[in-house]
Amino acid sequence: MTSSGIVNMHQKFKELETGVGAGPTSSLVWILTKWLALLFSFRIKIIYKFLFVIFTLILWPIKFIDILLIGHPMSKNIASSFYFIGRKEGK
Repeated sequence: MTSSGIVNMHQKFKELETGVGAGPTSSLVWILTKWLALLFSFRIKIIYKFLFVIFTLILWPIKFIDILLIGHPMSKNIASSFYFIGRKEGK
């Protein structure tokens, strides 16, 4: 879902605030963790699951870089998640 997509999805609500929930670094870590587990698991699912946990533990601190990037106006282009706060309009 994109930031404009989440706004479009909630057209029946008055938008009060929309923003990045998990930033671009979270996206990078999520993809890199899965990619590394795929690469080194040699098509063995149990090894993949084990490596996914290991790489998650190793790489999760990198997500704190999002503190610096989440406010950047372009971070929404590759953000991991968004939030929408709205108010239902009366009939």
